[in-house]
Amino acid sequence: MDHIEANPGVPIYVLQDQLQKQYGVNISEYKAFRAKAVAIKITIGDYTKQYGVLRDYVLELQKTNEGTTVKIDVVSKPMYSSPNKQFKMVYVYLRPLTKVLIIVSRGMP
Repeated sequence: MDHIEANPGVPIYVLQDQLQKQYGVNISEYKAFRAKAVAIKITIGDYTKQYGVLRDYVLELQKTNEGTTVKIDVVSKPMYSSPNKQFKMVYVYLRPLTKVLIIVSRGMP
């Protein structure tokens, strides 16, 4: 888990080699792949669920930071058939941060 958390892009063969050296066990490529997928889901989280709460996050940002603007962009033509829109990017303009920067640039009393 620690190795996957530190480097989620680690190749499967490296995990197999590490398990062989550290524990003296050989596992198949398929088992290593499945174990890596589970470890990534546990350490990083399920991306689908994270995108599902993105709008809630945006609403909370706007509610707690007056004047904040957030724009979510989705892919106009999905690459494959899906009932859900595909996330492309998010733009966040935090109005309170701008006010702080203006005060700092003018010099604080």
